[in-house]
Amino acid sequence: MSTDRYVECARGGAALEGLVVDIHMHLGEHVGFHIPHCRDLDLFVREMDAHGVDVGGVAAVPACLGGLQPGGNDMVVEAVRRWPGRFFGWTAVNPHYPDAMLAELERCYEAGCRGLKLHDAVGLDYAHENYRLALDFAAARGMPVLIHTWGGQLDELEGYFQHYQAVNWSLAHAGCSDPDKYVRMARTYENVYLDTCFSGSPRGLIEYFVEQDVAEKVMFSSDCYFMGLAQQLGRVVFAKISAEHKAMILGENARRFLGDLFPR
Repeated sequence: MSTDRYVECARGGAALEGLVVDIHMHLGEHVGFHIPHCRDLDLFVREMDAHGVDVGGVAAVPACLGGLQPGGNDMVVEAVRRWPGRFFGWTAVNPHYPDAMLAELERCYEAGCRGLKLHDAVGLDYAHENYRLALDFAAARGMPVLIHTWGGQLDELEGYFQHYQAVNWSLAHAGCSDPDKYVRMARTYENVYLDTCFSGSPRGLIEYFVEQDVAEKVMFSSDCYFMGLAQQLGRVVFAKISAEHKAMILGENARRFLGDLFPR
């Protein structure tokens, strides 16, 4: 009989016990495929409750992938306003329009969104100088950065990790490509963390991070509604690692990553 409380809850169909933070979630529609109920915040909260997720870091798809500003982040603003203790707001920006980008950052920051979300799907490589305007804004206010990665961008991002050492970085989809490179980044830079969401779900990836001694840098994320919350939780809950390491990945690391910004 397992003494792992996470496994016991999951097998019993119960919400997970203990602190659970999903650092990377999404609201809103995507032009490429249908996402049912993607604007239903009440359903979103019920889904979190059903699985025991205490805090969700949310970003708006129309702003992340469509570059829609202003207004693309309105769902995030609403989530933070309606449930200030449940959501951490990631403001996504469009660096093609730097003046509007800075105005959007200011608008959302004043509304309670305390994180910056970057995604190169808007059509600019991360090396472009306009990203620095957003990063300067974040650094001046102690905002963490959630950045979309798919392995290949890590080389061009490394300079940012060095320059913006006061900024905590979460590398989305860690291990999707070149997992050893993600490990190196987490080991080398105190401010770099790894986020777990990945549709490929390769067997043993969570265990690999623990074996490589970066367990204190790994944060659970689901990419919900893109991917199922239960399925992504299962990758950590049923990983062959200790319950102590699961507690770190499922919540404790995110609390440390967010620090004083952690929702109360």
